[in-house]
Amino acid sequence: NGVYEKGEPRVPGLQVHLNGGRMEIDQRDTSIRIFDLEPYATHFIEFDRNSFDNIAWRIRHSVVSVAIDPNQFRLIEVPISVLGEASGMVYLKGPKGTKGQGRILVDFYRMPEGKLAGKTLTEQDGYFSLLNFPPGKYVACIDSAQLQKIRMQAQPQLIPFEINQSIDGDVIDGLEFILQSTITGSLDMAQPSG
Repeated sequence: NGVYEKGEPRVPGLQVHLNGGRMEIDQRDTSIRIFDLEPYATHFIEFDRNSFDNIAWRIRHSVVSVAIDPNQFRLIEVPISVLGEASGMVYLKGPKGTKGQGRILVDFYRMPEGKLAGKTLTEQDGYFSLLNFPPGKYVACIDSAQLQKIRMQAQPQLIPFEINQSIDGDVIDGLEFILQSTITGSLDMAQPSG
């Protein structure tokens, strides 16, 4: 929720970039102290989003501005979101069987509000993956506008899944869709366009 609460662990490894000042890093409590900044000035502190060992740990705001008062320390807590990942395959069903299908849009919606949480494009072999989900309930589906354009339907239409709260992030895999032509008697499938 962006607010430090009792019992939440501190996260080591954050790297900070700042013009000016002198940095002191305390590995024991993960604090970073910055000394010798010009007082009565606003300084911009940049946090390196890729400095953590775990890719599921994300910083919401990578740059903050801080107004400096003389002879005082100002506490800046940096909230870390732990995100989950969802992955799977999209297959195309044809007269010779099924094979992975690339360039298909997969949409993800947060439930129950139905708000778009993200979208991704399948790779050439039909594989898709998205790391962007805070804990909660979601559904995955093939983009309806693209399905209509390429005259196909997806089975199943929706796949519900839940991202559980975990310090390492949750991974949901095995989400599978099968595309089939809506044109009766069709033997050749046109390549979908992105």
